[in-house]
Amino acid sequence: MSKAVVGGVMETGLNDGLCFDQLEVGSSMSIVVMVCRSWDSDNVHGRYISTDYIFSDRNGDSIHATARSNVAHYFVDKLKEGCLYLLKNFTVVKNRPAYRILKDSQYMIELQGSTVFKKVSVDHGGFERYPFQIVQFEDLEVTNNKYFVDVIGYVTTADNVSTTSTGKRTLEFNLRNERGGHVAVTLWGKLGESFIAQKAKKAGVYTVILSSMSVKQYLGSLVLSSSSSTLIIDSNNIPLLESFNASLRGVDLRAETQPARDGPHAVTTIAELLQSARQDKKKAVVFRNSVQITGIRTKNSWFNFTCTGGRCRKGVTRKDGSFWCEACDNAVYFPRARYRLMVDVKDMTGNVVVVLFDEAGEQLVKKSAKSLLDEQEQSTNSDDMVLPEALRCLIGGTYMFELRSHTYYQYGEYESFNCAQVLLPGSANYASPSSVDDILDPAAVPALSSPVKKAPQFGVVTPDKRAEKRSSNLDCTGTDSEGVPGKAQHGLSMDVKSGSDVGSEVNVVPGKRLKKVTGGEAHDPVEGTSQLIMDPLSEQEDDVDDKDSGGDSVAGTVGKKRRAYIVDSEDEE
Repeated sequence: MSKAVVGGVMETGLNDGLCFDQLEVGSSMSIVVMVCRSWDSDNVHGRYISTDYIFSDRNGDSIHATARSNVAHYFVDKLKEGCLYLLKNFTVVKNRPAYRILKDSQYMIELQGSTVFKKVSVDHGGFERYPFQIVQFEDLEVTNNKYFVDVIGYVTTADNVSTTSTGKRTLEFNLRNERGGHVAVTLWGKLGESFIAQKAKKAGVYTVILSSMSVKQYLGSLVLSSSSSTLIIDSNNIPLLESFNASLRGVDLRAETQPARDGPHAVTTIAELLQSARQDKKKAVVFRNSVQITGIRTKNSWFNFTCTGGRCRKGVTRKDGSFWCEACDNAVYFPRARYRLMVDVKDMTGNVVVVLFDEAGEQLVKKSAKSLLDEQEQSTNSDDMVLPEALRCLIGGTYMFELRSHTYYQYGEYESFNCAQVLLPGSANYASPSSVDDILDPAAVPALSSPVKKAPQFGVVTPDKRAEKRSSNLDCTGTDSEGVPGKAQHGLSMDVKSGSDVGSEVNVVPGKRLKKVTGGEAHDPVEGTSQLIMDPLSEQEDDVDDKDSGGDSVAGTVGKKRRAYIVDSEDEE
């Protein structure tokens, strides 16, 4: 075997080295490869973990190669796409059992710190410059994170990047083919913004190849979801795109196409949504309608402190005296407050708990969780220590929510859905909200095809009217410590165990000291918590309506009315 170096480039024959079909685990001979494409891969928290490549050999076969982050600097910007290299001292390993870039490839290559590569000059014949594993829409099936697929199509509309309830940015659009089919696509993070920017540079119909996509089932339909290995490929020099553009000639690109699967079924009542979710949580059902907020639960507070590292938004805990993110396995020095509102809502067919995370919470309140915490720290009103006024004012109001059946959760008699979004005037799918009378009018509700189990009541009293004057006392009238009802929107009720001198734990702003109020004696205060101390109400206090309100919202007659005081427990030294 003869070799010569000409101008820093090694000349070699095509017979040098191995081909991919000759590779075995542990192979260490030389091989000539063409670099077809490359990308950087991140983990789920956005942390860079490797630089990856697709190589092809002289037989036109392709293989996935990876260089971990600790050695990637040896290869980044040195292995150029479209060029040929002689590789030595690499490691051949079995292909991954999950997240395979190439589904049918038996092996993959790991580039090491000892790997040697040299650019070579040979005939490019036989090397595949643009290898893809294109899957037609009709052949798509759920990949279950075992492998990725490449797809090709054209896009007519993709203009708006949105933010999910967990804070992740997404771009959603339909990818269409020449046969009149389409499939929904979700691009995550910066990839969506890159897609919009690249599409804006192309005049006319935008044709594109999306590599390394996951196929998932969402609300009864197949959808494509991007990964950290996804590339947006739209070069006019790629033969596959050229042939696809030619196939679009004579196709009415404005014509409506049918989805690969039926979209979600729409329902208009809580009872219908509950009925569908109880029978089959995976069935695609969406609820978009007006509901009335009857209470806000505070047992688990109305916000969470979350991680701020990278794209992580997990809740934090405490470890070694600091906030700690278990997902990132790191200390969090500046945690962020995000909404986790649990509201009781109803229409005339039933009631349910709706959970609003940060994005939906801001849509509803029109303020960030941090701004409410700042207001709470400055307030001298004892009611604000449990629930800020901006949240109490929501009770009794009518709002339009979008709820989806796959978020259904049940524990005992507790049933809830996550709020996908709060529909505001001017937004898509918004309709004029129904009045409270319409929500409670049986004639406005369509009959169900089969009886629906009565939705459980959750011990939250609907406020009848706005109080003229807010009381600083907390009337203990119910039995559910999660509810924040009250006879008026500005009133506040909490529940305590009958016959106990110490009330249930109250969530307060961390570090906020509450002024001690004269009341009963605290029993064994818990470090870092506040307690409710009960005193009997005087006979001159206003009576509390203990009557059954028509459901189970008030659990019987309260035998002994008491006044609750919030007191502070000093930290033990």
